[in-house]
Amino acid sequence: MSRFSAVALPELCKIGVKGKTDIHTTIIGICQALQVSADYLLFGEVTRKELSSLEQKISKLSSNQYQHLEEIVNNYIATIEGTRQQM
Repeated sequence: MSRFSAVALPELCKIGVKGKTDIHTTIIGICQALQVSADYLLFGEVTRKELSSLEQKISKLSSNQYQHLEEIVNNYIATIEGTRQQM
């Protein structure tokens, strides 16, 4: 990744220095509101932090709830894989 100064980057993006600050603040706000990382928001990459958060939620499920969740996830994956094959 290239490093740019606080002045050079906004010029390359055709925004003012103030605009860069506004975009940065907006992205941080969106990430905090959605409780996701910037990597997930911008690139769709799931980080270890997101996985850990999901693991914590799953660990609180009863055995019966876990079995239902597993069935939902399996059906979801089968559906999206079927959709991909049709494309």
